[in-house]
Amino acid sequence: MKTLVQRFRPLAAASIAAFALTAAVSAPQPVAAAGGGHLSLAITGTAVLPVFPCGPVTTPQATPASVGDGNPAYCTGGAFAGTATGVITDTDGTTITCSPVNPCIVTASFNYDEPCPAPVPTPPAVGFAYGDITVAGFTADFSWVRNGTNANLLLRVDDDAVNTDPPETGSDGSAAATFVPTNPVPPGTCAAPAAPQQATVAGSGTATWVS
Repeated sequence: MKTLVQRFRPLAAASIAAFALTAAVSAPQPVAAAGGGHLSLAITGTAVLPVFPCGPVTTPQATPASVGDGNPAYCTGGAFAGTATGVITDTDGTTITCSPVNPCIVTASFNYDEPCPAPVPTPPAVGFAYGDITVAGFTADFSWVRNGTNANLLLRVDDDAVNTDPPETGSDGSAAATFVPTNPVPPGTCAAPAAPQQATVAGSGTATWVS
């Protein structure tokens, strides 16, 4: 059976190549369109964890229990930057289209837990995070659970900077993503953490909300 390090190694080169094709350009302009508050996006970019692994030993779980799932013992300073393709439609009908030629800019900040039950020479098999992600002025809270190179997320749109609507709340959205360490490779281990650790994150998700 391949170790987590062995699974990361062949995926890293392909992920770097995929990310290189999505160079950031100027953000697209919103246009009027009919519809409610919903989004459907594919996102790719680079996450930076100041130290990896890092955090308390957390009980493994398959998916986040709720948006904002986490605790104050999580490590701080996680960041993400990338681009998105897809469509965001606000509750007033304003629509932003993020195209492959003109993608939307994505940023995120998060606290995270990459737990090490023992100082073994492998990366942790599971990881957890929660924070805020912003796409073209729309902000969502998210919670993340990683198992190997795959992750499940819960989303809640909680703010809108495109117009002057009040902050919006609504039904949870969800997303699935991959997490592939790219620098250093092999990634940090429980015996020898990396500081920092970079990883390519790519995934897609949907969310709906109301005013």
